[in-house]
Amino acid sequence: MFEKGEWIVYGNTGVCRVEDIGIPHDIPVKDSEKSYYKLNPAYEAGEIYIPVDTKVFMRPVLTKEEAGQLLSNMSVSSEKMNPEALEEEYRQCLSDHECREWMHLLTSIRHKEWEMSKQGKKIGKLYLRYEKRAQELLYGELSIALDIPYEEMEEYMKQRFTELFATQTKETQKSSIG
Repeated sequence: MFEKGEWIVYGNTGVCRVEDIGIPHDIPVKDSEKSYYKLNPAYEAGEIYIPVDTKVFMRPVLTKEEAGQLLSNMSVSSEKMNPEALEEEYRQCLSDHECREWMHLLTSIRHKEWEMSKQGKKIGKLYLRYEKRAQELLYGELSIALDIPYEEMEEYMKQRFTELFATQTKETQKSSIG
């Protein structure tokens, strides 16, 4: 059970704060004897009332240490898949509700975007759609964990990706020479 004031990841909504736990008296609910979480999404307006015993996915937000470890373990992998298989992999990454998966998805798309920009090309709509959603989920959680305003996460991560891709390019060049 989560505590009042705790930050959690709730289903596909993303980061929410547990504002209250109990039987809501100000809204009609199916079971008036059941305890509910009152959640406030971090980056959207509104409130969510969800039974404490719901089957919807919920987990605590990463700690600062876990977020730091995630960022330290960023790596580049190139997918060579047909678009249908790639879309299924991306869909699975998002539905796993795990930062590590979101980071993998975002890193692979950003690396493809970086490589294509060197050729004067742009990535397709498929990539952009999944990039946007992975970014919303990942940056939302990292923002809370690292105590960095959400509005600054794009620039923060852009720096991280640039460093990663530059390092990877140098390593690739070294291995092709030697």
